[in-house]
Amino acid sequence: MIRSSKWKAAAAGLLAVALVGGSSAVAHAAPGDALVPQPNGSDAPLYIYDENLQLITDPAHVFSRDESITGSSSPTDYMVPVMGAEANTTTSTLFYSFFSSEENLRASGKNSWEAYGTAWPYDPAKPGVLLPDLTPGNQGFNNGIGGDGIFNNVGGTYYVGLAFTKNNGVTVDSVVYRTMTILEGQKYTLAPIAVEEDVVPPAPVAPTEADLAANPGKQVANLVAPVAADATTLTIDAGVANANKTLNVGAYSTYTDLGTVTLDANGQGTVDASVFADNSAHTLVLWEADGTLVGFGAFQMNYVSVLAGSNPVTVDVTTSKKFELIAPAAGTIDLGDVRRNQTTSPVALGQFTVIDDRETKLGWNLNVSAADFVSGANTIGQIALGYNPVAIGALPGGISVGNAKVAGDGVFGTAFSGAAGSSTGEIGQAFNLDLTFKSPIDAPVGTYTSTVSLDLVSK
Repeated sequence: MIRSSKWKAAAAGLLAVALVGGSSAVAHAAPGDALVPQPNGSDAPLYIYDENLQLITDPAHVFSRDESITGSSSPTDYMVPVMGAEANTTTSTLFYSFFSSEENLRASGKNSWEAYGTAWPYDPAKPGVLLPDLTPGNQGFNNGIGGDGIFNNVGGTYYVGLAFTKNNGVTVDSVVYRTMTILEGQKYTLAPIAVEEDVVPPAPVAPTEADLAANPGKQVANLVAPVAADATTLTIDAGVANANKTLNVGAYSTYTDLGTVTLDANGQGTVDASVFADNSAHTLVLWEADGTLVGFGAFQMNYVSVLAGSNPVTVDVTTSKKFELIAPAAGTIDLGDVRRNQTTSPVALGQFTVIDDRETKLGWNLNVSAADFVSGANTIGQIALGYNPVAIGALPGGISVGNAKVAGDGVFGTAFSGAAGSSTGEIGQAFNLDLTFKSPIDAPVGTYTSTVSLDLVSK
């Protein structure tokens, strides 16, 4: 069925003969400009104007099937012709308005689009189409499910636009269209035109401690001058090679951003380090805006004052800086005799101790693993070994016992762990493992030997 529409603008009379000269489409690159082609496959952007020739840009705007719409290549001027891919339309002879499924967009033109309008002659010498009637209700020729079938497929995605063709409309040279979503009640919405986005380069990442270790030649012995008593400013000497540069500044062990420093003609400058409230050792890092390491060196604050009018009580909390595992004293652990498909009684591995007395208090995991059991040429898989973690005494805050592993089942994992911020102190925390073994039902007899490994890993 052919539907009609009424145009309220004086220019609507041009719709009957919608062929005029125009300029070539220009590919845009500036942020905010339409992408050419569009991500949905359209060869160019298609701006939609309503029956009052007002631009419609709101993707939530609901159109009715019979609501008159036209198109332009411009978001500001409806009198700019709709352009296809000009290089592809030099031999085009007819243009059509249509709405179609994706698979039929470029298939065989008027023989494949679900709905399309009357053919109009096209002259490549005067490229572009002025004010085409794109109203879905006016696309009166149908294939397949036709226009009615499309509008009965609520939620479906289709495309409405203009096609440049030859060979009596069955060879599609170029298509310009918008993505439509079908709504209930013979209505639809149009997806917005995709535009060039502002590209924000990722912020440079400060060199890591691993980067420092890998570049010992960048270490500067006197990068930071000795800090005066109670001073909060660091004096930096990066050398004349870095004269008049503005560099990023940070400090380890845990990275602290100290902003930037602008060096003078001698490569010297100052940095506010008041964020450091104690006299711990730190490493100052200088780096370029692109992340390139310039240099690094050690420093310490020098706080010595006592607040006037107070009676301070001070104590220096120190650390042994130990991080170690004291292994069990026992050598070979005898799990005893066991019949096939039976499990041994638990046997203690032997007490061992984890010491985490580091300044950083990063946390840790104690992982358990084992080798396969071997007796001559016979092997029983490590899965046969089970363990149950046992803590000796009360656990300090943040230190926890992991899951047991059943003999003959499960996987090896973390038996004990310390959360970030926890510490065992210099004495450490003692643990044990109760070991069991389940013999496979078909195991050859023999004395089997394996090795249990405890691995202390920092977080």
